[in-house]
Amino acid sequence: MKICIYIRKSTNHQSFQRQIQLFKEYRYLLDDGTLNKDIGVVGLYTESISGRKDVDDRKELSRLIKYIDETKQINPNEQITVICESLSRLSRTLIGVLDVIGMINNAGAVLKTLKEGFDFRSDSATSRLLISLIAAVNQFEVEVLRERVSEGMRATKKKIGRPRVPSKKVKAALEVMDNNVNNLSVEQIASAFGVSKRTLYYAKKTQNL
Repeated sequence: MKICIYIRKSTNHQSFQRQIQLFKEYRYLLDDGTLNKDIGVVGLYTESISGRKDVDDRKELSRLIKYIDETKQINPNEQITVICESLSRLSRTLIGVLDVIGMINNAGAVLKTLKEGFDFRSDSATSRLLISLIAAVNQFEVEVLRERVSEGMRATKKKIGRPRVPSKKVKAALEVMDNNVNNLSVEQIASAFGVSKRTLYYAKKTQNL
């Protein structure tokens, strides 16, 4: 039996390390990160791409499917298992998960996940039911998180409001400060225009950002 590992992370702000460490704990990878060939691990496929992207955009997944196809052409009886951390690493949408598992199964391999601890086959009614339930929950969690982020941004924007624009008096005072030919103090300029020194200092600081 041949084993292939598939690892996906969503963005450049995330790291492969957590998933790699998990595969080390399960001994699919050795402590130095190399493949555990003693148990049949033959490939590690890693890519950084959004889980909502079309599966056709994934170069490493395509390379994995190509390897399965070529191996099965040489030996149709070869058993190949693709292992990933969880179904959410395949995609964040139900359709995406079903598409990826279908590609793996159609190429002649079986998908196994560490988190769910199950072998997924698109031709199994039990597998299809579990896939649908788990993927639907994953998709729901993503959509809830996105809603919370959006609500948080709206609340913050509402709380902060629009940035304050310096009044005409403050703008005039700033112009005098910038062209202070009479060497007036900030206190004198502020007093002349009827604004506070603090307001002028803040406006000056903001202006220079």
